[in-house]
Amino acid sequence: TSFFGEYSRVVAEEGSTRMGDSELGAAAFDTENEKRIEVMLRENDYGPFLKISEGKPKVHQWDKVIIPASGIAALFAEITTCVGYGAELSEGGGDPNVRGNAVHSKSLKVEAKVVFVDLLENSRGRYLKLSTRAPHSQGKSTVVIPAAACPELLASIRSACGVPDGADPETALAAKFPAPESHGAAVAASASTASAHSSQNGGAPAPREPKSTPQAGAKTAGAGGLPKSRVLKDGGRRIVLEPRETEAGVVLAIRSEGGGHAAGEVTLPLKLWRLLGSRVTEFADAVHPPPAAAGAAAAAPTTRTPATGVETGQAAAGHGQQQQQQHQPPAGKARGALWVENLPWTYTTEDLVTEFGAHGTLDVDATHCNVRRNNKPSGTAKVQYLQPKDAEKALEAMQGKELGEPPRAIRVRWDHSA
Repeated sequence: TSFFGEYSRVVAEEGSTRMGDSELGAAAFDTENEKRIEVMLRENDYGPFLKISEGKPKVHQWDKVIIPASGIAALFAEITTCVGYGAELSEGGGDPNVRGNAVHSKSLKVEAKVVFVDLLENSRGRYLKLSTRAPHSQGKSTVVIPAAACPELLASIRSACGVPDGADPETALAAKFPAPESHGAAVAASASTASAHSSQNGGAPAPREPKSTPQAGAKTAGAGGLPKSRVLKDGGRRIVLEPRETEAGVVLAIRSEGGGHAAGEVTLPLKLWRLLGSRVTEFADAVHPPPAAAGAAAAAPTTRTPATGVETGQAAAGHGQQQQQQHQPPAGKARGALWVENLPWTYTTEDLVTEFGAHGTLDVDATHCNVRRNNKPSGTAKVQYLQPKDAEKALEAMQGKELGEPPRAIRVRWDHSA
């Protein structure tokens, strides 16, 4: 049974894939060079995404790229552009000494990923190369599809995504999977509002809004009882911490002002607040340990009874504190950090997030597959959960689980590294 046939059987019987993703749509076709191209629309806790795989089922060799759903419309448009160039070689394009002449190249920024769409040609013909690069990863995931098969690829994307017959695919995909509103869009909307105000008031400029920088202790305007803003001062520099209500939920805005430094602002979603606090505390303790912890053992005098040598007084108290510290959970367990070994060489960060994300919410910025200096996979990975209890569940569930083809039993342990 081919991989895709087995996959379809599992979805039909179990209602979901083995990796915890729900199936939304799928299509597949074969190319002239005996390759099979599969297009699948899936959804997990992070939202819907498009998975394009290419390989030869007989030898179980598969490559894949994963594109967030908000980038499907832009990807469809670029593939359509590539189809317009045709599948025939250009004059001089069949030079056997050239690895791949670029006919058309485009990079797309889709949320945290970069998607590369390249129409290339060599002595064997033209081909479409789709690559994705995730954050914190130096390598790329790539699939290669003959240019002559690109129209079938577009039809498969339409079918998997449920685009109705007769509808404009790019418009339908953009409406079905809208891109997240960017800061630039918000600025444009603000400018449009100001322009409308000017027109209504005979060309008079709109009244200037007061500065958004809150004073120390000032309450935020958001409903729901958000905490007060805080301002940290270091000489002439100010660090403003401001909780805000947005359409996407509650965020924490961290803004730097003054002190001869360039002003800047970052926003963090609510689920990362505690993680940020714990990380900052860890860094501070590592660089400058608290004086009480560093000098506790030296400051406590030791008194022993002549007969038994039992410690008494402050020394005994200090010894009790040391025993209590010894019984504290390991650093990796307390942080919800796992270290994974013996991963398949073809495993990507996207596969890692999909597999381990089924057991709890991940810190996707700190979860990644490791690569060597030559950019080849090392077969190891770091997995960071937002809740340590989720990491414990994942450790038990994933220990010894077989992944990839041929199957490899992975090893999972606590990650005690800083």
